[in-house]
Amino acid sequence: MKSNENATIHWLGVISLVTLLLVAPVAIANDIERAVDYLQGVMNIFSWNMKAMGSMMKGEEPFDQKAFALHASDLAGTATLNLLPGFPEDSESDESDALPEIWMEFDDFEEKY
Repeated sequence: MKSNENATIHWLGVISLVTLLLVAPVAIANDIERAVDYLQGVMNIFSWNMKAMGSMMKGEEPFDQKAFALHASDLAGTATLNLLPGFPEDSESDESDALPEIWMEFDDFEEKY
């Protein structure tokens, strides 16, 4: 029973975090800044889970099948989020980690996504 409670608490946390990332407006940020914040939030979720899974796969952390499955499930849920709102027009920046090809061929990027 404790395992079900832990899983429920875990999912409530994930849902709360994703909801916060999707709906929490930043009062002083403009639309482009909010879009970038959204995209970075989603990428942080990917990074958090991939690092944990990678550490287990590399043997840097003990392999925990249950934890690994939860991270994989979080990734699967996050993968369903639409990233395109994180790439609004006029948001190209030298500070961005996005590949320049995204902006040079945005219609192609949008079609493939």
